[in-house]
Amino acid sequence: MNVIDIVAKYLRSNKYDGLCLPEHGCACLLEDLAPCGEMSEKCRPGHREIVDRHTPCECGESGEDHWHIVADEASGSDESGADAYTPLRRTAGNLRICAAVLPNYAASTAGVMIGFASEIEAWVEDHERGETSNGSPSPHGLVNR
Repeated sequence: MNVIDIVAKYLRSNKYDGLCLPEHGCACLLEDLAPCGEMSEKCRPGHREIVDRHTPCECGESGEDHWHIVADEASGSDESGADAYTPLRRTAGNLRICAAVLPNYAASTAGVMIGFASEIEAWVEDHERGETSNGSPSPHGLVNR
């Protein structure tokens, strides 16, 4: 199982049709995920919208039947309400998503990922309350050496 398989499993289980990166005019369907070989953390899940050849379109394929992947608002990059901790919250969430789709034989890896996600979340909560005694989130306490 690789990253594309993990992302595909997530998209299928959440009934998405593919990924899009609107600021680059890029989109791919679940059946042909990341044909560019450049999947990015900025790619957003979305649903396919069919565009009729008679419908004006800004994408350069106007006049032909084609499709777009349109990102859901929930997966959007609308950063209203975002703060300095938003990237950390997303990282913790992504770790939990990846851990959830790992196969059973990778349970110890999933446990480490969940532990690190919990550590990140605790660190963010401490800093939001103004408590900075815990230092930086670090995987060192989670890894046996």
